[in-house]
Amino acid sequence: MEKAFFETSKMLGDANKIIIPRLSKWMFDNRQITYDEDVMKTILTTLTTPGRDRSGSFASSSAGKCQRAQIYAYLGLDQNPITDINVLNMFNDGHWRHMRLQANLLQAGIIDDIELSLNWEAKRSKGSVDAVGTIPDDHPQVLWRGKQFGLEIKGAASMKASKILMNGPDVYREQVDRYFLSGGFDFFSILVEDRNFLGWTEFVYQADPVRIQKQRDELDDLNWYVDNEVIPDRIPECRNQSGEMWRACPFGGKGGICARTNRWRDAA
Repeated sequence: MEKAFFETSKMLGDANKIIIPRLSKWMFDNRQITYDEDVMKTILTTLTTPGRDRSGSFASSSAGKCQRAQIYAYLGLDQNPITDINVLNMFNDGHWRHMRLQANLLQAGIIDDIELSLNWEAKRSKGSVDAVGTIPDDHPQVLWRGKQFGLEIKGAASMKASKILMNGPDVYREQVDRYFLSGGFDFFSILVEDRNFLGWTEFVYQADPVRIQKQRDELDDLNWYVDNEVIPDRIPECRNQSGEMWRACPFGGKGGICARTNRWRDAA
């Protein structure tokens, strides 16, 4: 079903998108963009709001990732420091990519709001959606008209962007599934911008009950670990201290907390 929907999406082109056709037209019609004050106030509020304390909750952006790492993040443990200025610049570039696209989409009237909080206290789940909006009444897909959508903005290097174009954005899907679960959206768009050439690729999804149940099960597992003060087992590659996940994990590496402790009281 998932593959069939994705293949249909590629064949239908613009008819199966929410963001790109309208944003492209607006940018061609507004080649020297000026912004309304209320748009700039919204962006300024976002720029001057400190990032939230991620301890004591499970971030939607970590959905589907290593549960051991998610528990460490819940406990607010120190992460391995970033020592590469290129990596810091990449994060900063991503921050401003969001601001630029959010400002344009607000000014174009394509979205209604940005950085909508989706907090589910009973499940200790927190997250924020990059943008929300309503599909217009003239959209080619008649059954989509008037439905609410969420938007996730991503940047990817050209090689990764090409793979996403060919195979779909699986690396981002579980985060979106978590948003479907906690936000009740009808549709969700993932907009990927090529960091090198600034081209866009868009994927639009509807809620999949099977995938949403997987997210509900994951939150149940994570809450069980917290309630019983248990640290999840290491995944196999991390037991061997090898593999991409081991190297990329903010709690991994030979000096990381993951390698040093297995007990809740030691970690906490």
